[in-house]
Amino acid sequence: MSFTYEEKRINSLYIDKIWHTYTTSDGIYTAGLDGNWDIIISKTAGSINVTINGIGKRAFQVIYKEGVESVGIALKPGVFVRDIKGKDIVNKQQSFLKHGTNYVKIGENLFKIPDFASAEAFVDELLQKGVLLTNTIISSFNEGNTKGISDRSLRRHVAQRTGLSPYFFHQIQRAQHATQLLQKGVPIIQAAFDAGYTDQAHMTKALKLFIGRTPGQIISANKK
Repeated sequence: MSFTYEEKRINSLYIDKIWHTYTTSDGIYTAGLDGNWDIIISKTAGSINVTINGIGKRAFQVIYKEGVESVGIALKPGVFVRDIKGKDIVNKQQSFLKHGTNYVKIGENLFKIPDFASAEAFVDELLQKGVLLTNTIISSFNEGNTKGISDRSLRRHVAQRTGLSPYFFHQIQRAQHATQLLQKGVPIIQAAFDAGYTDQAHMTKALKLFIGRTPGQIISANKK
């Protein structure tokens, strides 16, 4: 493996997970979709960059260089940065302006750039300053609860905050669910049924598009 990786899951309404990597050589990996906005802090010798990454439309390959340290904050679905529209960062990222070497400007506020240990406190400060907001309709939709929400309102909120349709967003969720089932050892055919696919071929096509791997590749990777 050409990079080290660690992550921690957070008991939070706003954070899905926080991860940390350090690349030990040049390489490439396939990034699957998770339906989250991500704040990424990347450090190299003498340089640091802070970006917000939107939701993609398909899995993609990431080329990386040796000697890059990155901290990623995967926000929960429905948590977003104020003043940034989902459609503006679908398949894209936006860089935040740095202030000196240790601070970044987000909105009208300056924040100290976090490391892996301080990332959760960084999110707390973003929330306190009103830079991060929560769309409760998207949060409810992500949890499978759309009672009392009209289709029109759902489409409008999901499109505005994610740049996607509710249907497309749901496809990402289903692919994630199928992946988790396969990683737990559920047989391929059963995983397809449990995740709501019409058959194994249907699931395979979806996983290749959204996760970037076939069911067999997901199972093999989980055994390593």
